[in-house]
Amino acid sequence: MLFLIIVFSIVHSSLLNHWLPVSVLVRSYQIPFRKAFFLFVGTALAHNISTLLFAYLAARLGMITEEKVEGFVVYASLILVSIGLYYIFTYKKKHTHHHDISEGNNKSFWVIYSGILLNMFLSPCIDVTITFFAISSKLTISTVLLYCLTYFTLSVGGMVVFMGLSHKGLALIPFQKIEKYSRLIFGLLFILMAIFSIYGDGLLDSYFEKINFENSFEN
Repeated sequence: MLFLIIVFSIVHSSLLNHWLPVSVLVRSYQIPFRKAFFLFVGTALAHNISTLLFAYLAARLGMITEEKVEGFVVYASLILVSIGLYYIFTYKKKHTHHHDISEGNNKSFWVIYSGILLNMFLSPCIDVTITFFAISSKLTISTVLLYCLTYFTLSVGGMVVFMGLSHKGLALIPFQKIEKYSRLIFGLLFILMAIFSIYGDGLLDSYFEKINFENSFEN
């Protein structure tokens, strides 16, 4: 499951609408990279702090629900599968709108940047929240914290890296391809997480039993 969280976090951070507006804004005002770096970090933190908060609360709610609702892991997994299938069958229809920011704007840089920052903070990713809610049924607090920390670190780091690369003039074509197939990737990840939520413990137990059997046979 940790591997899936890692992939999920990296793909999430690569989405153009998460970092492109600030990158375009900074470049249009010709802000040096040393100063732009802190703006990139601020943007990434604003979005991921609110997302992390909702994700953690969703995970805690999932753990509480699992104690009170028998078979919750199955219901939660069905939610993930349903969302995953919806994403897979509709990914070609996805259209991302990017705002055009130019130097001719009458507003000052800080007014525009503050608006983007506020928008990022007030727009936590619902996909991340649902994911943490659905996979939390068999998790401990320490595991939830590990997943949250992993998501937060990779998402913040990824967004800063992508903004930095864009600031240096890297072509956006690779990112546009990721954006095009991001819905398909998320759909597959949701389904894999659902499968692992239900059968993960059994798969791991079978794996370790096999290892122990082979070791005992060799001895």
